[in-house]
Amino acid sequence: MAFLHNNTPVVSLHLLSVHLYFFFFLLISIAQYPLASHCCHDEDRSALLNFKSSLNDPSNRLSSWKHQNCCDWHGIRCSNDSFRVVSIDLRNTPLEDYIKETEQPAAFVDPPSTSLTGKFSASILKLAHLQYLDLAYNNFQESQISRLFSNLTTLTHLDLSFSNFSNLLSTQFSNLSSLQYLDLSCIGSIYATSCLQISSTKWARGLVNLKVLRLSGIELNAWYPVQLANLTSLSILDLSGCNLYSSSGSIPYLPQLKEFDVSYNQDLHVDLNRMFEHEWPNLNKLWISQTLVNKSIPSSISNAPLLVSLSASSCSIHGSLPSLFYNLSRLQYLDLSYNSITGDLRSSISNLNFLYDLDLSNNNFQGSIPKSICEIFSLQALQVSYNNITGILPSCMSKLKNLEYFGAAQNKIAGNVSLFSLIGENLIELDMRFNSQLNLDMRWLHLDQRKLSLRSLRLLSCNLKGSFPISLCNLTNLVFLGLSENSLTGTIPSCLFKLKNLRKIFLSGNKLEGSVPLPPQGVERFDLSKNKFSGEISLEFGKRLSDAYTIILAGNELSGSIPLTLCPAEPGDGFTSIQVIDLSNNKLSGTIPSNIGYCESLVRLQLGNNNLTGKVPDELKLLKQMKFLQLNNNLLVGTPLNVICEFDRLEFLNLANNSFEGSIPAALGSLEYLRFLSLRSNKFNGSIPEEIIHLQKLQLLDLSLNNFTGDIPNKLGNLSGMIITSYLLPEDLGDVQLYLATKGIMIQIQQLNNYSSSIDLSCNHLHGDIPKEIGSLTLLNSLNLSNNHFSDGIPASIGNLSGLQSLDLSSNNLSGHIPQSLAVIDTLAVLNLSSNKLSGKIPRSPHFDTLSVEGYAFSGNELLCGYPIKNLCDPKASTGDANPSNEFDEVDGEGVEEKLLLYAIIALGFIVGFWGFFLILFLKRQKWWFPYWKIVDSVAVKIIKIVSHPGKKIP
Repeated sequence: MAFLHNNTPVVSLHLLSVHLYFFFFLLISIAQYPLASHCCHDEDRSALLNFKSSLNDPSNRLSSWKHQNCCDWHGIRCSNDSFRVVSIDLRNTPLEDYIKETEQPAAFVDPPSTSLTGKFSASILKLAHLQYLDLAYNNFQESQISRLFSNLTTLTHLDLSFSNFSNLLSTQFSNLSSLQYLDLSCIGSIYATSCLQISSTKWARGLVNLKVLRLSGIELNAWYPVQLANLTSLSILDLSGCNLYSSSGSIPYLPQLKEFDVSYNQDLHVDLNRMFEHEWPNLNKLWISQTLVNKSIPSSISNAPLLVSLSASSCSIHGSLPSLFYNLSRLQYLDLSYNSITGDLRSSISNLNFLYDLDLSNNNFQGSIPKSICEIFSLQALQVSYNNITGILPSCMSKLKNLEYFGAAQNKIAGNVSLFSLIGENLIELDMRFNSQLNLDMRWLHLDQRKLSLRSLRLLSCNLKGSFPISLCNLTNLVFLGLSENSLTGTIPSCLFKLKNLRKIFLSGNKLEGSVPLPPQGVERFDLSKNKFSGEISLEFGKRLSDAYTIILAGNELSGSIPLTLCPAEPGDGFTSIQVIDLSNNKLSGTIPSNIGYCESLVRLQLGNNNLTGKVPDELKLLKQMKFLQLNNNLLVGTPLNVICEFDRLEFLNLANNSFEGSIPAALGSLEYLRFLSLRSNKFNGSIPEEIIHLQKLQLLDLSLNNFTGDIPNKLGNLSGMIITSYLLPEDLGDVQLYLATKGIMIQIQQLNNYSSSIDLSCNHLHGDIPKEIGSLTLLNSLNLSNNHFSDGIPASIGNLSGLQSLDLSSNNLSGHIPQSLAVIDTLAVLNLSSNKLSGKIPRSPHFDTLSVEGYAFSGNELLCGYPIKNLCDPKASTGDANPSNEFDEVDGEGVEEKLLLYAIIALGFIVGFWGFFLILFLKRQKWWFPYWKIVDSVAVKIIKIVSHPGKKIP
């Protein structure tokens, strides 16, 4: 302190010097970084604002992009020294989570509206100091990948995945030598657009520092890119769904890889034997699902000792698992589903004690589930469904405290099993469907005070018998209950419908009885079909199910009217989500409620086989989503087709066996999706409109037992649904109650998706010719035009219907000869041409002869002759085909020639055999000729003596 007091001028001078130095450096800093006070550079801020201006931001993620300091904006990070933008992270995580968590995107819940949407602005590529750029899960509306990306030479992380870029990628990234992470993956189903296209991966050669490369979903359309073997720093490679192909099955050796995914390349051959000739010391993840392995898993897979995740479903793998496979002790995820793997599950499976997800479903595993599986305490999901597993389930299953999912459906598991011993505290889903030899004990152990987490119980066709198990009421978290196709009896306990979380109830195909119980509020799927429920459907029942998706009560003994409470009382009076109402096969009466037309989401309405009366309400025309309408076998009247023509999406229509009338409106031809049309056994009249030929997807046309008149439209042969391919209905539509006269009897069509094409116009008043164009309907299975007034001849073109099984043209006025072409339809099982005016010889072929051995198919045609009827043909008679010389004569001629050839061969054989023998005797007369005749003379003498002296012993 004394020094300071004694040297004040000196101290002041030093302090002044320090201030000057500080001021000098401050000036330099301001000159170099003019906006350092705001921590953001003007050019960076301007580039970001230009980028923002081209985008729509529905969730206001960029709302902070307005104040001066861009380093504080959402998703932006600047360097600590230069304050230049080095990182942009605008990843749309809500949409990412939605895609990962939702099994079927956009199926029931709309995706979140959080995507930045608009064209990609290249202004962001002016940020020369950028090191990290993540724009994943946004929507850049098929923007181009700009060549200006090559300016970002400091970039180390680039993620443009699932962001709807769409153009050809060639050299845009080729000089980004600092790049360590590149993800260009895409999924077309989000925006229904194409993804990036890459004609070659040569551009990747320069990415020498690349550690992660993800190109999932990009159409490479190429052989496996061997150039990637040069990327020696690469540790993660994802080429799933890239349409790769390879015939050799050779996978480049990349020993540094930790994760390798080439799944969903159906034409890519993967040779596991060659792949594991070498060690893969770092490989943790190997996903090859839906590629072509076509071999068994080799023992050499143990050359990947650090394998943690293996996905190899749908690879055509066969054979048994090698014993060394069970030494992959680090495995946590294993999916071998949908292959043809055989053999037993070995007890050494317990070596995989880190497994949390094991899927062996849809294979050919035999034997029982080993008890040692209970030692894998980490197991969360165990799926062994659709195999040939036998024996009993291990009683120790309840020890798997972490098990959340257990599926063993469609096996041959037998023995006595306690249901609640299988249900651990954390088990969420149990699927034991289609184990008909199982004897499940459903009793609840009262000493068991556990709080169970089970949400889904699937026991369809599990040999359940006796009264409905009241123990299920203890499953308070239950959401899905499936007990269909069993033998449960009695009533459903009321406590079941007090389960507040229960949303999906499937109890069809049992022997349950009593009145229809009231379901809990909020039920989505409710199926009590094919039971013995009786009584009326209450109004309260309708209210409880007004928010359901499906209501199926078909095949019971319900009576009374359809409750008005199923649908809103007025149009627009509250939203309803009902898509399916199936009340068919009951004893319901009364009229169809008009307010059913206010269930605007209705897709299927099945009311067939009841006692309903009245007309089809006009309000039904409001059902714009209607695809399946079944009103058959009722007492309905009126002219419903004008209403039905409003159903633009209709695929199935069954109005059979009512008293409907009126003509078919031309507008019916506008129902372009219609596949099955049955109007049989009504009072419809008028002609078949020409517009019916516009129903290009039609597979079944049944207008029989009506009063239709006029001709068959000539262009009926243009129905492509009966020519090119069968248009299949993928979903299970239950009992469709569709009947058809084929093969001489009435048959019921059980499943539409297995049904081929058919036309039945029988029992009407149609006349004119049978159009020859009908022979173009090559997929036709059955054709019935009987009991009409058709005249002229049978078109020879019917012989082109190579799949025809039933042909009935009986009871018409057909004349002329039976075409020989009918005799070559080898699939024909039923033929009826009786009661016409046909003439000439009946065609013959080995198969055709068997169709009517007693001649019934040809009776009532007095001018026919030949087999199998008794009328003999005049030698000059012909079958009258286009060629007067007739094919029948040619066949007979061919038969005569074959007989003559046979006789000639027999005669030649006799001549050669008989005279050849004597020729040899003559040539060897010294050795054979004289001894032969001596023996003959001796035998002849003895025969004469026996004949002359019967009963006398001959020496």
